[in-house]
Amino acid sequence: MKVNFTTDKKTEASIDKRRCVNCGLCGKMCPAGAVEEYQKTVFCAFSDCGEGRGADAPVKYFLESKGYSLQTACSAGCPLGVVPQAVAAMIREGDELQAVRMIYENNPLPWTCAQICSEPCAEMCKRGELIDSPVNVRELERYLTEGRRPEKLRYRRKFEEKICVIGSGPAGLAAAWKLSEMGYETVILEKDDRPGGTLSWGISSFRLDRERMEEEVDRLLSPGIELRCGIEAGRDVTLEELLEGEFSACVIAAGLSEGIIPDVRGAEGEMVLDACSFLRGVNRNEEVKTGEKVLIIGDGPLAEDTAESLMRKGISHVWVTPRPEEAPEGAPEEEKREAVRGAVPKQIIREAGAVKAVEFIRTMYVEDDMGRKRLNEIKGSEFNLFCDTVIFALGRKSRAETIAKVETYPDGRIKTDEGGRTNKKNVFACGDITGETGSLAEAMASGKRAALQADAFLRGRSLERKRKAPLSAPDEETIYPANVPDIIPQEPERAFKNGRNMKISPSEDISHVLKAVGIEGDMAFSSFGDKSREKGKGKRVAVAGGGMAGIAAAAALTKKGYEPVIFEKTSRLGGVYTHLSTERRVDKGLLEESLEKAQKAGMKVVYNAPVGIKPSFEELAEAGYDAVLMAIGETTGKKPALKNAASFGVMDIVSLMRKIVAEEEWSPAGGEVLVSGADEMVFDAARALVRRGKRVTVLAPCSRGGLQIITSAVNEALDEGIDIITGVEIIRINSKKGRVESVDCKVLETGRGMNIPCDTLVIGGTQRPDTEAMAVRNPGLDIDGQGYVMTDRTLATSIKSVFAIGDYAMSAADSGKAGAEAIDNYLSGNIKAVPVKANDRKSISVNHNILKGREPEILEGRGVFTEGQAVWEASRCMSCGYHRERKELCLGCGLCAALCPSGAADMVPAEEEFSKEDS
Repeated sequence: MKVNFTTDKKTEASIDKRRCVNCGLCGKMCPAGAVEEYQKTVFCAFSDCGEGRGADAPVKYFLESKGYSLQTACSAGCPLGVVPQAVAAMIREGDELQAVRMIYENNPLPWTCAQICSEPCAEMCKRGELIDSPVNVRELERYLTEGRRPEKLRYRRKFEEKICVIGSGPAGLAAAWKLSEMGYETVILEKDDRPGGTLSWGISSFRLDRERMEEEVDRLLSPGIELRCGIEAGRDVTLEELLEGEFSACVIAAGLSEGIIPDVRGAEGEMVLDACSFLRGVNRNEEVKTGEKVLIIGDGPLAEDTAESLMRKGISHVWVTPRPEEAPEGAPEEEKREAVRGAVPKQIIREAGAVKAVEFIRTMYVEDDMGRKRLNEIKGSEFNLFCDTVIFALGRKSRAETIAKVETYPDGRIKTDEGGRTNKKNVFACGDITGETGSLAEAMASGKRAALQADAFLRGRSLERKRKAPLSAPDEETIYPANVPDIIPQEPERAFKNGRNMKISPSEDISHVLKAVGIEGDMAFSSFGDKSREKGKGKRVAVAGGGMAGIAAAAALTKKGYEPVIFEKTSRLGGVYTHLSTERRVDKGLLEESLEKAQKAGMKVVYNAPVGIKPSFEELAEAGYDAVLMAIGETTGKKPALKNAASFGVMDIVSLMRKIVAEEEWSPAGGEVLVSGADEMVFDAARALVRRGKRVTVLAPCSRGGLQIITSAVNEALDEGIDIITGVEIIRINSKKGRVESVDCKVLETGRGMNIPCDTLVIGGTQRPDTEAMAVRNPGLDIDGQGYVMTDRTLATSIKSVFAIGDYAMSAADSGKAGAEAIDNYLSGNIKAVPVKANDRKSISVNHNILKGREPEILEGRGVFTEGQAVWEASRCMSCGYHRERKELCLGCGLCAALCPSGAADMVPAEEEFSKEDS
């Protein structure tokens, strides 16, 4: 039916696009559809403007600017409807309260989501395409939700109907929240003894503060949503009974809460678990019995969380065996022709009922006559992995068939339309049980859609029109890289949690190092001059270097009856730990306190005295020193001889760490940083960069196992969101216009190449002794190309009475003690070789793997933005979208002006009367 009407309007809407924050509220509320969204085009003319840009980029963006294709927009990126641009604009303008309202109006669990959100909006952020990295909206939401408690919710009953929600996971909670908000009496049936679903049992406490999450869930339920725990739909009560009884409609949000154990011989019995049951027990502080050698069969987040939980329980032997995978669709033809091999469990071997091993058989994908790939077992390829516990992490399943007699897919998922309607008119489904969600935000969005569909069914109406795609802004508003202003970065503060300072747990225990070098309760330095010692050994020894090796040498020499004096070229002892380490690596307070205690106990130190230069070796001899031990630490860096190593954005790790530790301003670290190497300093630098808002990937030349032998910070790095690619070596640095844009790496295990984009490259493993000036002053001193003083088997150098310790696979304490032994041999006339262990880098395993950091997780000690940092991050938003009115459709009702949070919408005198035809 067509209706013609004429409106004699006095005023009409006018939206100032310069003040518009693109929240979209005016467009949602306009009764005439007279408001439209516009998105500015970003133009990238060169391949180095952003990650993944190619020669087709100008064509692509030119077409977009002409309206031939839809543009990405962060306003459509969040499944829940939170508009990142609007949130950032409110923070930037200082209206945090309005920013909080924008989040809480759309997201039922904003604090929880801010901890573990997968950030789908980041993929839509044009800044990430054009300049550096997307705006970190998740951290902005953490800033807004961390330190404040929201207002209590109020639900006003409008309708007589009562609706049942089965399941209290994220989707069920969101559905109940939305239904209650719309005015329905809502009851949740939960089979467990507490609400939350996977939030309560599937996410470990080291990722999510469960107490705070439970507070947020209680905030949703307490105003009037009835929760009935311990009731399993389909077992305790049928769906038909629910609908024939007190409920007018039902929303099924039961989730995937059951683990999968395949039909493998020997799987029945003790010490064979599914990952869901294991995590449920661990995360609820129940006793879960496992052995000491646990084999996890599966992959993905479920396997990773299981392995992490086991290691945190103190289980030291944990293995993960992933499932076989097919070659990716976009793989080169030669890779597709080469079948991807794997292995599947054939049986679990038991002796007297106890698990002893799992027998695997190797598999490969082959194409059948129809061209379909099928997994075939390779005869005679069986092998055993010995263990005493098996945990299957092969995914999750539901019990949909027991809950409701609705149409399902073959794998048990409930079949729904886009809005969550099943084939039964008053039954709706949402969340994981429909197979349509893959993240927390998507699950909650699914619950909201199902609630809206239930409301539409009960009220006898259809849902509102879908969100219109944004229009292209005029060409003159195109955003070019040169037009985006630079922003001065803000340094993150030290670790906070819930707004309070908290102690950081260093990755390296400095107390063990100090004890090993001789700094302990009864220190060796205080025993010099003891008359009980062998007479005639009170000779003086100059120890060049006040790092841990030098201190260890001084302590050992004192015990042998010598009088060592440490000559340190700087004004502070501690070497690398003092000058090139952060608090994340070592406890600096304990280090300084212990070094001060050692000096009070008699350790003699001369500061600002670079041995070999001032004083020279001759001056030391004239001053009465009988021998010199060079214990010079690796305190300088040198870039490798790679082409383009001098490009802007390439730094050696020592230079970077000096600036970080000294808290100096430094550049050019962009948003995508690669750090190469495999030692404590590499991971210390990577963790420092992450705390400054960088996306960091470590390129390690060895396997994960090799890394964990070399450094103790691997797990901490992964927990803090650092990606690690193992078994690779940089062979080429690629630059564009003098700036690094990517690196080419060789996979050491296979010899294949891979290209990794970046805008900053930190080259680790470049630490060298600072002997350049010494070599010039002492041409008779043999120094190798890496800066190490060359010695013979007795550790003697080419200068008489001068000894040195250098590039050894030994701890600082052992190196220092070896140097002391060499001095003792020389001064006592007992010339003999000193046993040292040379570095054998070829023996390190080079297994290749890509380890994803746990970026979406909340971790103790991870910093929350300060106000200045939040404003800086929000200022990175390029404000790509805005809304404009269509005056010919405007009714002049004034809703947009009344609701606009930024004051961009206003009512102005109407230009003329108009007619509108509606249908």
